[in-house]
Amino acid sequence: MDGIELAAEKKQGFVKHDTQPNLDHDAYCENKTEINEYVIEDFLGDDPRSLAICSQPWYYGDLLAWSLQNTLRQEEWEICNIRGYHHSKPIYDDIKISNEDKVNCLIEGQLLVEKDGIQILLTLDSMSNETNRLQAEASESHQAYVNELIKVVNRYLAENNIYRGKRINLGNKGIAFLETDERSWETVILEPEVKKEIRLNTVEFLNKLKTWQKFGIPSKRGIILAGAPGTGKTIVCKALATEGKDITCLFADPCCMQNDGFFGYLYKIARDLNPCIIFIEDIDLIGQERFGEYHNSPSLISLLNEMDGLVNIDGIVTVATTNGLETLDKALSERPSRFDRIIKITYPTDESRMALIERLSQDIPLTVEIKDYIVQKTQGFSPAQIQETLFSLVINGIDNSDINATLGMTVDGIDSAVGVLKTRKPTKALGFQTIRHHCHAQVEQ
Repeated sequence: MDGIELAAEKKQGFVKHDTQPNLDHDAYCENKTEINEYVIEDFLGDDPRSLAICSQPWYYGDLLAWSLQNTLRQEEWEICNIRGYHHSKPIYDDIKISNEDKVNCLIEGQLLVEKDGIQILLTLDSMSNETNRLQAEASESHQAYVNELIKVVNRYLAENNIYRGKRINLGNKGIAFLETDERSWETVILEPEVKKEIRLNTVEFLNKLKTWQKFGIPSKRGIILAGAPGTGKTIVCKALATEGKDITCLFADPCCMQNDGFFGYLYKIARDLNPCIIFIEDIDLIGQERFGEYHNSPSLISLLNEMDGLVNIDGIVTVATTNGLETLDKALSERPSRFDRIIKITYPTDESRMALIERLSQDIPLTVEIKDYIVQKTQGFSPAQIQETLFSLVINGIDNSDINATLGMTVDGIDSAVGVLKTRKPTKALGFQTIRHHCHAQVEQ
């Protein structure tokens, strides 16, 4: 067990990441600072000092703390002492390094480390909302060692980025691992030629980057999935994320898309972790045509610049979804090199509705006649509405006195369930003459 882990194990005066400092201890903290300065001076000596700094953006705070801990272990630095920095005690937190694994790490404090007679003070502050910072300090004669240690931490961070090849989300609190269900293409009812085009321009495109380079084709791509709510756009995104093994799948938090600088951070992370698919759901939230109240939208302008501006984005595919394609700014919907393909997801045909019903009713006892009748009555329904029709039939058909009773599936019951949903069905469907393909997808069970 290394020094950082040992200190965490003792947990005397343990402070969690989200704990605020006790303002009543100001006097004590001032005294603590004086004690720290005495301890540090005794450790480093009073000679002039050398300095080196590692800075990382706000969303890489956990990554910096984890990288420092692993670097010290691998390079066999002995931890002689651990002090508080902004707080009276050093601060530790359980850092997620995957969906399943957590590691307890120092996230703020000062480490006095030694190796082969070289003594270095490391000050870590990885809780910042702006820039996370690691500072290494030693006597002036040890400048080369200070520089090398910071260089090794930076290299370890870049080569072992815990987010590479994973499904992650960028939100207000930074990067988080996504615990999404596995969604194979077999669970998505999709016309074969449309499925082929989606995959060719996303996962398969990123898997063949070297081929495109030979022909001078830019290694970036973009598609828009357009359709009414409930038609299955999100399920298509989940299927892409499942199929994209070893490809970073980065989801934009819709609640953050209007924040200043959000898309700059989003695409910076994608460049770090490429090959990468960026998923922007409900892009119409920020992508409306630039007139009236949406004129000069900073978020839209930032997105346009990131997708096709001065900075190249290599090995990145952007997949956006929208319920209102006709409202999007033409710079998004009609300009290749940002979004190169627009694919319409429409209401399923008779054959596809039957396939959906077969899949959704695997645990529901339905006769062939009842299934055929549901197919007839749900013409023009979205997959989400078909799913709700089946669920309503089960809920309404169960005899509450006997939960194991046979479902009372009748024509009248189907008509009633369908009638309720028809009253909520949108009267205006999306239409866009320039869209080339039509498809539909099954909703999540």
